[in-house]
Amino acid sequence: MSDMLRGVFFTKLRQLALALQNGESSGLVYYHDKPLVILPSVFDPMKHWSGELLADNLVVQEGDSVLDMGTGSGLQAICAAAKASHVVACDINPMAVKCARANAVLNGVEDKIEFRRSDLFKSIAPDEQFDLIIFNMPFFFVDAKSTMTKAYLGGSNGEVVRGFWRGVVDYLAPNGKVQITFSGTIKPSVLELEEFAQTGLKPSYVAERRSLLGHRVCVYVATR
Repeated sequence: MSDMLRGVFFTKLRQLALALQNGESSGLVYYHDKPLVILPSVFDPMKHWSGELLADNLVVQEGDSVLDMGTGSGLQAICAAAKASHVVACDINPMAVKCARANAVLNGVEDKIEFRRSDLFKSIAPDEQFDLIIFNMPFFFVDAKSTMTKAYLGGSNGEVVRGFWRGVVDYLAPNGKVQITFSGTIKPSVLELEEFAQTGLKPSYVAERRSLLGHRVCVYVATR
């Protein structure tokens, strides 16, 4: 896309963002110098700061192939695209897929990211493998009442997280990594689930952040 067209697109997106300032949308937000339009029913990584924490600590390497699971606004995919050779960004929420695609254009990385609507790995081909799989997990084990809340409510039994652990190894390159965010306060931890133990992956601490009320959100990397 030419600079002129990108400028026009940015203007239109900003107008859209300002028009969407309501209870569901944060409009236009920034992650450092990266503008992000947040559409209705899409997770805002700056308001719910687990996404910001993950983006601050991404372990993507030059030339990596990356899968951003539950891409939301596309923040992780956009940040990963700075080094990755190719990024696949997927989300069960069709509005999130549209939002992430628009934000990739807004940040000039649309040529490096492929967007798919997907319920976990359902839209990932059996032979696709990735050097890095990213997931800002829905770590509250509560049933979601809306599309928006699926971003952080993973079902009363943690079905979303359990399903992720059951499938992730099949899509991980031999020396690949899985990078996640999750609650370090809520029990059971996503790393204490039997489905994680069955992956054989070994977790390593990367970073954490605490809310004013003491709730810990952690970033970990898991490797073979």
